[in-house]
Amino acid sequence: MRNFFFKFFILILISIISAVIYLSYFGIETDRFDGLIKSKANEVNQHVKLEFKKTKIHLNLKELNLAVKLQNPKILIKKNEINLSIIDLFLALKSFITSDFLLQRAEIAFFKNDIKDLVKISNIFLPKFFNKKLNKIFSSGNLQGEFVIPFNSDGSIGKNYGFSGKVIDATINLKKDLVLKNLSTEINKYEDESYKILIKKGSIFDLELSESKINLVRKNKETEIKSIIKTKGKFTFKKIKKIFILLNFNISGLKDINGIADLNTIIDFNIDKNFRIKNISYSSNGVADNLTLETKELNFLKKYLPLYRSKITLIDIKYDLKPIRSKSTQKLILSGGACYNENSCHVFDLEHLYHFKNKSNKIKGSFSLKNDEVLIPSLN
Repeated sequence: MRNFFFKFFILILISIISAVIYLSYFGIETDRFDGLIKSKANEVNQHVKLEFKKTKIHLNLKELNLAVKLQNPKILIKKNEINLSIIDLFLALKSFITSDFLLQRAEIAFFKNDIKDLVKISNIFLPKFFNKKLNKIFSSGNLQGEFVIPFNSDGSIGKNYGFSGKVIDATINLKKDLVLKNLSTEINKYEDESYKILIKKGSIFDLELSESKINLVRKNKETEIKSIIKTKGKFTFKKIKKIFILLNFNISGLKDINGIADLNTIIDFNIDKNFRIKNISYSSNGVADNLTLETKELNFLKKYLPLYRSKITLIDIKYDLKPIRSKSTQKLILSGGACYNENSCHVFDLEHLYHFKNKSNKIKGSFSLKNDEVLIPSLN
């Protein structure tokens, strides 16, 4: 008798393990939730219909819940069809017994789709205000990847929704004069609600942005953004003016600038729930060559340097810009060579301090005077 119960127990154990393995890897087909899933999705928006051929239920051992996988899913939005690769709905285990639709999380993966079409999909799950902002920001391009949308116990959307995937050849309107063009990125989401964005290609003011990195950390009321922006290409005065206005950098003494530069800029700021930018800080460094620079006439210099010209060529430039003293002062360090003409070139090393509060400037440094004329007025 003891052997019988032992064998019976082993048989039951093997059956349970086999059933768990089968449910975990293969799942079972069922239409138990089909009608409920469609009605719940269609209740959210009358212009949206969720279609699929059948459902498979898998046991999710990692989280001890049920994963309802929709087969061949697609969404119809005002008769426009968008094909998806995956829609997985995660339910509490008791949902299979009680037929209550206790949705914990939805994961939606999709093939390469137009960004505008996918913004329409987000109407189903995301708040209207957030979706409206997305529609304005994303002008064109393609998107592929996966949305993860958590749900609260009362059925409402949770706050920790996220996206991982790729943006391909997109145009993004960050501000009126701040547009990213031909942008292709990889976006990865991590468990601590942080994101890492790697820019594969793209441009801003026609300056290349490849290998730039952006880190986002979503907090209760704000999103903290830390970025390293790499810019390569030809600079013009029009481009420089727009960039420096965004950074609140004073260029009142500059009339024109042209040349090639390779810069690394660190920009940190916060975005609140209304998409307003706050607490912006920045620093920048890099190299440039053959920069043609024209400043306003500095007549006091001509008294001492008669060969001085307001239009000069800068060569082998090293550049470092950063805020100091609790961001109240901006420090710019420049070194390299400056040429008025072919016969008059000088090595220089300058430090420029600009105080935001009283709008004052302080400049110090060294400047070689090889092959130049220097006038020293008679001393009184």
